[in-house]
Amino acid sequence: GANFVARGFTGHQEHLVKLMKEAMSYPGYALIDILQPCVSFNKVNTLRWYADRVYELPEEYGTDNLSQALEKAMEWG
Repeated sequence: GANFVARGFTGHQEHLVKLMKEAMSYPGYALIDILQPCVSFNKVNTLRWYADRVYELPEEYGTDNLSQALEKAMEWG
């Protein structure tokens, strides 16, 4: 399985670049779920919709608690 799992948003480019660099330098399988609105066909989940819901976890956020990570991943979806 993946030991590096992250989620990023195209509206937060600096953070997304940081995640991608971390994933590429990770010694093993890394997975990044990148959230990106579809401007052609999805008029509900727009850039504003994502921007109102997406936030960065603090640097000191624990990465070793699976149930806590799953809770965060499922907050609004």
